[in-house]
Amino acid sequence: MSMGSGLTLLVFFAIALQCVSTLAILSKESESNVLALKMFAGYFLFAYAAALGVYQLGRYCSADTFALCASQCPWWPIRAFGLHLNVNH
Repeated sequence: MSMGSGLTLLVFFAIALQCVSTLAILSKESESNVLALKMFAGYFLFAYAAALGVYQLGRYCSADTFALCASQCPWWPIRAFGLHLNVNH
């Protein structure tokens, strides 16, 4: 599995509402299954969109692009940790 796919799965599972017990409590507390189904669908769609965004961003920003940006941007977080990247131009 590539790094992009791993990050995509991490983002999806961090956001998606997949806990069945949470859905059961929502149904019981609201006395309706509609709220639980709406929340499940909403969180699923949001998680899918966020994961798709992370995947597309990962495809757009390849390792070479990241290294070039990190070496030329003085504010980039990598410089704050004192790491220096060797970039062949």
